[in-house]
Amino acid sequence: MGVTPTTLPFLVLAGGLSGFVNTVAGGGSLFTFPLLILLGFPPQLANGTNRVSILMQNLVAVPTYAKQGYFFPKQALALGAAAVPAAFLGAATAARLDPEPFRKIAALLLLAVLTTLFLKPTAWTRDRSRDRIRWKGAIPLMIAVGFYGGFFQIGTGMPLLAVIVLVGGWDLVSANSLKVEVVLLFTTMAVIVFALHDQIDWPAGAALGVGNMAGAWIGAHSAVKRGPGWIRWVLITMATLAALKMVFGGGV
Repeated sequence: MGVTPTTLPFLVLAGGLSGFVNTVAGGGSLFTFPLLILLGFPPQLANGTNRVSILMQNLVAVPTYAKQGYFFPKQALALGAAAVPAAFLGAATAARLDPEPFRKIAALLLLAVLTTLFLKPTAWTRDRSRDRIRWKGAIPLMIAVGFYGGFFQIGTGMPLLAVIVLVGGWDLVSANSLKVEVVLLFTTMAVIVFALHDQIDWPAGAALGVGNMAGAWIGAHSAVKRGPGWIRWVLITMATLAALKMVFGGGV
């Protein structure tokens, strides 16, 4: 267990895939969490260690989107005000419970998102956000998303995008930028909680994080360049893989 010359390349590569997918859609922890389990990390330690890489990833994703004209600090703080306290509770719960028994619940959530990708394709592929964002509907749902993200992390980006796009009315590229800003806020809280419970392997988290940062930079540029239609298909692919993994795969 831990970082060795043999495991380091795998950690960085998994982190790169995770950072790219998380920044474009969600579900990137499917590459990192199982690897940590394979390397012998107990579930809570893997869960906490993975948050370090997510934090590092979004420290790159947020400014990368911002440089391309996508930065929404006021909106992120508004959504974060609901999500961060819930994420604290979720992380505190996860620090005491094995997340494995909850993976089928998470799979149902991802299947619900997948259904909307087919039933409401025009909502996911709109070129611009609605003139009036529907905050009253989006903010209460962020409490549930925040708890889920604090507790489970895997696939968090997908329900978060669903709230921002389908309920809030944002276009998918802007929503991705807003997503990484909100995730940065509540992941910071989650890292603090797991650190206080001594459930982070910092070298492994940093090794993953280096890859996540590189993947995030590529992913943010790709999302802006390729647009909503391409992002929707990445979402469909990752939601399908994540749901199948959680239902049929061993572990999370």
